[in-house]
Amino acid sequence: MRAAAAIALLLAALVPATAAANWSWPDADTLQGVSGEAVSYPSSSPFTLSDVHGDAGRNPPTPPVATWYAPRGASPARRAPAVVLLHGSA
Repeated sequence: MRAAAAIALLLAALVPATAAANWSWPDADTLQGVSGEAVSYPSSSPFTLSDVHGDAGRNPPTPPVATWYAPRGASPARRAPAVVLLHGSA
């Protein structure tokens, strides 16, 4: 019963946030001047979670291919966070 009430409360809280979200694709004119920059960072490909700190042969370095799109106003003096999304794996 408590779990059902918690789920109902969570759903009730999410509905207004979802309704307020802007799900439309950005207008191409607003994206003028936006260009990506190739970046690199350390990454690896462990086979299982137990391989993360184990045998280096089961956790080989994997050079990722990434493009960073800086938000407007970002500079070395005004740093911006990055979100890395990795879709799928090879």
